Amino acid sequence: MKRLLQIEWLKLASYRTFYVFTIAYALLILGVYYGFDKLITIGILDLSVVYKFPKVWYYAAYVGTWFAPVLCLLIINLVANEFSFKTLRQHIIDGLTREQVLYAKLFLAAVLSIAGGLVAGLTGLIVGLIKSGAGTDGAIFQNIDYLLRLIWMTFGLQTAAILITLLVKRSALSILVFLGFMWIIEPLIGNIWLKDLYPYFPLNTFDNIVASPISIDPPSFGMHSTPIGVMIAAIIYPFIYIAASIYIIKKKDY
Repeated sequence: MKRLLQIEWLKLASYRTFYVFTIAYALLILGVYYGFDKLITIGILDLSVVYKFPKVWYYAAYVGTWFAPVLCLLIINLVANEFSFKTLRQHIIDGLTREQVLYAKLFLAAVLSIAGGLVAGLTGLIVGLIKSGAGTDGAIFQNIDYLLRLIWMTFGLQTAAILITLLVKRSALSILVFLGFMWIIEPLIGNIWLKDLYPYFPLNTFDNIVASPISIDPPSFGMHSTPIGVMIAAIIYPFIYIAASIYIIKKKDY
């Protein structure tokens, strides 16, 4: 794993897009979470709760889910570059197997996901201390598992993005397919025809790992739990995407 990550870093170190996406991800989480109580207004509800420990981990993770697609777009570009610059073939010539090239991207996706979770956690800690001091509603680390959920959510979406890119190969088209499924196709099908199954859709299920604190009917704001069935689906899907990706990269003639 270390060797594969070292190879990936050699490609990332001089890749400007990598820095643009990662810095944008961090700044978006920081900016939105810092202004969350002003960004979203629901009646006379007090949204300062988002900065109180230990609830900050839940709300920071929720904000992190908004921008997880940023890291997915990055991984799509990185995978598509293997085809555009023919580095996949070069890696094979240099002695790597097709599976190792894929594993390198999966390891990178895992590292990006963990880094994303750490950014959300650090943001919650810093902003929480600034806006609410050390005041707590309980044990300070009680809800920190939500950061782990964010990490898995980000990794799951990235495995789907990798699979789509292996099928499509072109960066721009892969991005359109990925975002199209996530923001247009699944919501349309789920909200119009299959409302009961929508929480379990291949991409939408990841959004529900950290349930939205916002309820419209009736208007309310607070911590909401995720159904156990959705959690199970979200755990299973990445393994399906990885297995499909391994099959494709072994069978297709790139």
